[in-house]
Amino acid sequence: MTEGDAAKDRAIPAGGTSPPARALWKNRYLIEKEIGRGGFGVVYLARDQQLLSKPVVIKVLQDETNPDPYFQKKFQQEIEALARIDHPGVVGVLDVGETPDGKPFLVMQFVEGVTLRSEISKDGMELRRVAHIMRQVGQALGAAHDKGVYHRDLKPENIMLTRSSETEEYVKLIDFGIAAVDLVMLGDFGKVVCFKNGAIAACPIANIVGRSYRVDVETQYDIERYNGRRTIFRPQKETHATR
Repeated sequence: MTEGDAAKDRAIPAGGTSPPARALWKNRYLIEKEIGRGGFGVVYLARDQQLLSKPVVIKVLQDETNPDPYFQKKFQQEIEALARIDHPGVVGVLDVGETPDGKPFLVMQFVEGVTLRSEISKDGMELRRVAHIMRQVGQALGAAHDKGVYHRDLKPENIMLTRSSETEEYVKLIDFGIAAVDLVMLGDFGKVVCFKNGAIAACPIANIVGRSYRVDVETQYDIERYNGRRTIFRPQKETHATR
């Protein structure tokens, strides 16, 4: 069972309490509506009142009263993953905070566009367009891997397509909810540091043992999704839910 499957098994049932319409978080973000719900997070469209009501996306843990430590850990890893990457092909993290009842939330850029899934028909896609998209996906994955971040859930639903004009189409990778983050990296002057609870701390050398093998496995998983061994361009199979 993959970690993604484990997250689904532990998913909190849908139907939890949503924030009231027009709720203001961190005295800055005006919540407009819920736009998505996953295994352990709820995603809202909001307006940044300090930036001329600019639209942003806010993700918050679902659990209403006593968050499971597992979900807290995965949520913190997603924040660390996105904070590490600065690339136009990866959705940007803008801010973090807590709701009035103490749940952590993550503020991300709003991506206006469609998912790759919605663009894949039963007849497939035009080859030149596929090449253009996959080149950008590869560049975004490479930038993430360079920072020790492994998406682990690359699929059409997590690839957004947006346009800056009528002709230019750009990719944005989203949803790093089950990403693997390499907690060890080399700092300046060869010092070994690691991320712990969102802060940089000294990392015992023993923690590095086995790191190379783990990194290779995580990299291979993303690459298999990218190169077609785990195909992402197949049309979605018809089920009762998709009819």
